[in-house]
Amino acid sequence: AFDRGGFDLQVGNPPWVRPDLDISALLGEFDPWWVLASKPSNAGKKERRDLTLDREGARPAVLSGSRDVAATAEFVGSDAMYPEMKGTRPDLYRNFMARTWSHANETGIVTLVHPPTHLTDARGYVLRSATFGRLRRHWRFINEHRLFHEVHHLVEYSVNVYGHRREVDFLSAVALFHPSVVEGSLRHDGSGPEPGFKNSEGNWDITPHRARVQRNRREQLEMWHSLMESSDFAVAVESSRMLSSVNHAAAAVLEILAHAPNVASLSPQFSIGWNETTDRAKGRLESRWGKPESWNDVILQGPNFHVANPFASERNVTMSSNLDYSTFDLEVLSESAIPATEYKPLYRETKDGNGGLVYDTAAYDRAYGAWNYPTFRGDRFTAEESPIRDHYRLLWRKMAASTGERTFISAVYPPGTAHIGGALAFGMPDRPSSTLVLFGAASSSILSDFLIRSTSGANIQKSEALRLPVVPAVHSLADAASLRVLRLNSLTTAYADLWRDAYDPSFTSDSWTGGLDRPNRPALGDVGPEWSMASPLRIDEDRRQALVEIDAIMAIVTGIAIDDLVTIYRTQFGVLNDYDRGEGKKAYIFDANGRQIPSSVRTAWNKAGRPETGLPLEDRTAVHPSATGTGRTIVYEQPFRILDREADMRQAYAEFTRRMEENGS
Repeated sequence: AFDRGGFDLQVGNPPWVRPDLDISALLGEFDPWWVLASKPSNAGKKERRDLTLDREGARPAVLSGSRDVAATAEFVGSDAMYPEMKGTRPDLYRNFMARTWSHANETGIVTLVHPPTHLTDARGYVLRSATFGRLRRHWRFINEHRLFHEVHHLVEYSVNVYGHRREVDFLSAVALFHPSVVEGSLRHDGSGPEPGFKNSEGNWDITPHRARVQRNRREQLEMWHSLMESSDFAVAVESSRMLSSVNHAAAAVLEILAHAPNVASLSPQFSIGWNETTDRAKGRLESRWGKPESWNDVILQGPNFHVANPFASERNVTMSSNLDYSTFDLEVLSESAIPATEYKPLYRETKDGNGGLVYDTAAYDRAYGAWNYPTFRGDRFTAEESPIRDHYRLLWRKMAASTGERTFISAVYPPGTAHIGGALAFGMPDRPSSTLVLFGAASSSILSDFLIRSTSGANIQKSEALRLPVVPAVHSLADAASLRVLRLNSLTTAYADLWRDAYDPSFTSDSWTGGLDRPNRPALGDVGPEWSMASPLRIDEDRRQALVEIDAIMAIVTGIAIDDLVTIYRTQFGVLNDYDRGEGKKAYIFDANGRQIPSSVRTAWNKAGRPETGLPLEDRTAVHPSATGTGRTIVYEQPFRILDREADMRQAYAEFTRRMEENGS
């Protein structure tokens, strides 16, 4: 074959394996404790390690296993052996890509099944440059139908056809759930609504459609580059990270968002928080359940918050898994509420002048970090340094659940707050408070969410968040966006300063664009310049409506048509769509008072045939869950209602457009 210049055809499924050292797995061969123990302490692991290594054969086996992994990683990551891997973390499927390319003849074809992670890897520029010119077809699948039984159902993999290197020109399709969709889409005539992740019945969408197939040439790479690599002009267009568009409408919206004002233009300050492993080992935090005495003692994790809701849930005392949380009852939330957390600070103990012990919080602050930024004093700018925890920040969950209800999950938190690395944060200490508030509004929209799920890998890092669009402070809808996001986030007195600083007198003349009237529905503009218990929105339906109206505002601000906004919602947010239709484990069904009914009430209502009235009192009664087991009993009043998010977005979009025209803007 090599005498003839190489292979005509190579087909395979190379190993999707990183040569990473797993000491616990090696030790687990001699002591199952290393695999079964849940979050053991560092002291416990050190003690157990010595006992395990003393077992017969353990020490040489662990040394041998460590040596083999280290040697393999060094070899497959070597620039000399695999120049295409330069800068990337070793993954064996990538080495197979490079090797099969070198084994092909001038007209040879290579078809491989492997993950697409190198196409969005922040360090994979050399490999992408070698990939795009060789790609002919890129079909990306999500394993929801378990076509690979041994792979997690959320894992993405791709079928890739490669040829000789040439000008970039390849076909692609993403969010595929069955190979038949590819063949059908290539033959489709383009008629009918564009498909997305899920169909109208709530099932994973396997409808073929021409709009699924994208043709990618030089101009497409230039658009990706403008969005993905805008902060680094040294990156060649041919090395740009790839964007994923499930249909033509999604591609059009991404192109608009690529040219919209973004967070990077605001130069925000960034914080990674505590490292759950290394900072715990350094004695800066410990795992100990409880209600912190103040926000200075709070260390948050991702499940503590949801979209524009810093009080989504708190840790249960059992702390058994990452799902062991209870939701807050916002209607009765105390003005001084603080969430129960798993982690607590470990302050350094020192002696006071009388020989007593005091806690050195300054050392904790120094370890957590400070921000340096220019500030104007007198007639000149000077450098300002301030502890990170002294400022309001927008936190977001680092993990990107690209097929979940939402992907970019963020909320605003008050000074004092710390968090572990499962969340990241931006702050804007050198800008008016209203700037952070407007960023909070933009980040809570489904357009920002869509951008993140289209451009991020498994984790949402700083570089991904910097691409998010923003609401310019001079836009005529900026105050409307600020009011809604303030009423969503400012749930306790800890937000009083933010409320006061970002308040605008125009808030009092604002009003809802739609939604059903209820006796207990607050007027949107019924707020004052000082925070009070009436400032936040507490009823589920009102909070939902505020988010819907923010979605409409963001579409108008970025210049996206309402039909495209609705298409993005329908085709990109399948799980949210299920919930909105009253389906799924967290269906959004509201009672006559605007409360979302819990699963027990929903189950009884469904069994009774979803009657408009007459559901027995005991079936409409439930106890709100609580981390301390002291939740209140609530009676949910009929009629129960399923709301129409598409109709509400259209109504909000039309109303905001009318208001802008009326005001001449």
